[in-house]
Amino acid sequence: MFKIKNDFRIVRLSELDAKFKTDHIDNLEDLVLANEEMYPKIDKWFKKKVIPGIKTSERVGYIGYVNEKPMISAVVKRGKNSKFC
Repeated sequence: MFKIKNDFRIVRLSELDAKFKTDHIDNLEDLVLANEEMYPKIDKWFKKKVIPGIKTSERVGYIGYVNEKPMISAVVKRGKNSKFC
């Protein structure tokens, strides 16, 4: 039996990622917008809420990479009305 070792890592996106639109932000956007069919206008939410929220630390973005390929994402809203998407 052969076992394939997958390199898995999770990246927490910072204010600097959002400010300078790093590759991680681009990957987060691609993963989030891939769900447009289930969540109409998710692109507006991403641009008007997620990016500004990451810049101010109101939100935190995470990306899970497998073998350096972005595979999973999460956005967490912090504070009294916290949410996980």
